[in-house]
Amino acid sequence: MKCKNCSNDLSLEATSCNKCGALIEHKICRTEYFSISLTRLFLLSVITLGIYQFYFFYKNWIIVKKSENSTIFPVVRALLPVIFCYSLFKRVFKSAEMQGYRTRFMPCPAAFIAIVYSIFLIISSILTQFSFSNLFLKHFIVSILMAFPILAVQNAINFNNAKIKGSPDLRKIFSRGEILLIIFGILVFFIVAQESWLLRDEYKVVNKNTKTENISDFKTNFINLTVQKLKNGNNLPMKIDDKTTIVDITAEPNAIRYYIAVSGIDSSLKETNESLRNSLIPYACKKFAALLITGVNLEFAYDVKDNGDKYFVSFTKNDCYLK
Repeated sequence: MKCKNCSNDLSLEATSCNKCGALIEHKICRTEYFSISLTRLFLLSVITLGIYQFYFFYKNWIIVKKSENSTIFPVVRALLPVIFCYSLFKRVFKSAEMQGYRTRFMPCPAAFIAIVYSIFLIISSILTQFSFSNLFLKHFIVSILMAFPILAVQNAINFNNAKIKGSPDLRKIFSRGEILLIIFGILVFFIVAQESWLLRDEYKVVNKNTKTENISDFKTNFINLTVQKLKNGNNLPMKIDDKTTIVDITAEPNAIRYYIAVSGIDSSLKETNESLRNSLIPYACKKFAALLITGVNLEFAYDVKDNGDKYFVSFTKNDCYLK
């Protein structure tokens, strides 16, 4: 506030001007602030996701500017509530206390409410910087939380105004500025709600794809490591018996493949992939159960040197009834 005699800046507690010595009339203690019912303030704050509160600050700073004959900029102070809310709350509670207003549990209500409100405001600002799932729900909850500190201040204002005027004078009609702000706030409400639904669906798709990719990458690495271990532990080509030789072992998509050369058999005996597979199932399920149960498939590619026949069979854990 300023001294009316010399325009010197004064603190709220000043009783005289420290520059010209003029006595200070504490008009701030008889100031009527912005009146609105608690229910209306709460509903307007919530449906606009907290935007209406900037109007609350703006209207009160306009009143402060006129009553204190100050050169402050109400718009700037309304847009920067974290910096200036304590200054406004202090004025409000000082005026209300002069009219007999008391708080039971808060010895310094202006400071406490300013801290709580600033914390909620900072949380709300942080939320807008990230694309969370349920973004709308989080904004909605924060807007409700932010309303409670403002309601405490408005309760003091309504008490203050009622004492000064003799009866409460709560606003019943909407000004043009309020109507425009409400329309804008409701549009933001629905835009954030729609964006939240889109982000939620996108998050689900991305999360599902990420999990799938992680599982796929893990299995690929597991197959590659297993193949490398098998090759290091066996000198390929490796002769199993006098007719069968393992030529190579390779990593395939979702499978480990054995290349096997066969020679010295009766060329008149003809096998099929199905008959070969059926004859190998007991061997594969017993020998490679630990591998199959991990979800990695087993493949055998046979090359019969005597007649040039080639066979290919594969096995999964389902073939061995493994769970």
